Amino acid sequence: MNRTLSVMRMQAKDLFSWLYLPWIIVGGNFLINLVTTSAIHDEDTTVSTGGMASIFIYFMIIGLIILHQTFPFALGLSVRRTDYFRGTIAIAGIAAAISALIIVIMSAIEGQLGGWLGSFYFFRLYFISDHGFLSELWFYFSLILHLFFSGFLVSCLFRRLGGIKLTVILGALFILFTVFSLMASYYGWWLEIGKALASLGAIKIISLAFLVTLAYAGFSYALLRKTTV
Repeated sequence: MNRTLSVMRMQAKDLFSWLYLPWIIVGGNFLINLVTTSAIHDEDTTVSTGGMASIFIYFMIIGLIILHQTFPFALGLSVRRTDYFRGTIAIAGIAAAISALIIVIMSAIEGQLGGWLGSFYFFRLYFISDHGFLSELWFYFSLILHLFFSGFLVSCLFRRLGGIKLTVILGALFILFTVFSLMASYYGWWLEIGKALASLGAIKIISLAFLVTLAYAGFSYALLRKTTV
């Protein structure tokens, strides 16, 4: 436990990257969208730009680079791979929870204001916020962690297998997805897939995706235990 806490303290020293930088990016994105919307928007039209996607993409990038930045240093301090993994996912979980809470609070403020400039919504997604505070918090927390572990898994694969093998794997996955997409278009599966997802709703979908996140985490841990510096 002490070594896990040591890893958490090590990761927390880069608090700027975990908490401040993503919200600086979101803040800049918000201002750009606000200024642009104020110049061209129609007051009778509700505008939702989707600019919040930047923070989710950011956490996927953090997952991609954090192993490269801190793993060799941690092993140099005789930190066990298990402790490194536990400490890193703990910090990622805390950062995800804090960011998710900020999003939900800003979403609630937007709802009370009726949008910025009367019709511009940046943080609030009605198909999520209508489910209530805890469901909204769970959705964003799970989404952030899912994308973080997506990046972290790719990073673990790269360190364990090398660039060539990883490229082959990603290429094969891309081909499989392309074939499936073509078949779905040809046989008209997309409509049925859309209906099935719509019937589940966003909260159930993200809850199912959290199971995938746990699988990513488990696979990442298995790879990390066999990874060399």
